[in-house]
Amino acid sequence: DAIGSVLEAHGAGLSSLLRMDRTRASEQAGVAALDLERLGAADVVLTTYEAIRDFQFSFGGVPWGVVVMDEAQKIKNPSAMMTDAVKALKADFRIAATGTPVENRLQDLWSIGDTVAPGYLGSLKEFHGRYESDEGLSTHLSELREKVLEKPDAPLMLRRMKIDHIEGLPSITRHVIEETMLAEQATSYGNAVKSARGMSGQKGAVLTALGELRRVALQPSRFDVVTDEMFFETAARLRVLARVLDRI
Repeated sequence: DAIGSVLEAHGAGLSSLLRMDRTRASEQAGVAALDLERLGAADVVLTTYEAIRDFQFSFGGVPWGVVVMDEAQKIKNPSAMMTDAVKALKADFRIAATGTPVENRLQDLWSIGDTVAPGYLGSLKEFHGRYESDEGLSTHLSELREKVLEKPDAPLMLRRMKIDHIEGLPSITRHVIEETMLAEQATSYGNAVKSARGMSGQKGAVLTALGELRRVALQPSRFDVVTDEMFFETAARLRVLARVLDRI
């Protein structure tokens, strides 16, 4: 009641919005297939990125007051139909929330930022040339950080780290449990470190090395052990996990 009427425009709720005289194919022809009156009459509409992509002419036909995009990394690809459909929504105000504003390249940040504040980061071509080129990476990243995070009157992005404490919430309590790797795991981890050093300078070496270190830290035996007991004993984390779960 506090936020008014809520319309679920996904799953079965999305199907119920389909007009009797229209089909999903209508959207491909540029004609709204959903009931625009019901969409516009609701105080809050809950939907998905996929629904906006598939029914972009319906959602694009409603003048929205606020568009809130959670898990905004879904629109990180500027050439995807999903991103185009979301950017085409008519809204007075937009806000995006994501835990991973940059997953693969700085272009991800541009795509999300251009959806929230069109034009603020320039065109994609300008952005790529200034910030993603070899010269840009070394000379302009501080400028981009200032533009995105540190603009005094209105930063594009507010960033909260896990270590930050929000007023009114309890302080974070961490319980650190230390466990020594057994010989097999320690040897595998050491080999992974040596391999990483040997790949220094190769393209993709850092990600490959991090992936291997993570794998060894989680389970070094590649799941070729015989019993559950052996499986847990080969990894320090799993031994701790088993003890904690037994205690719980």
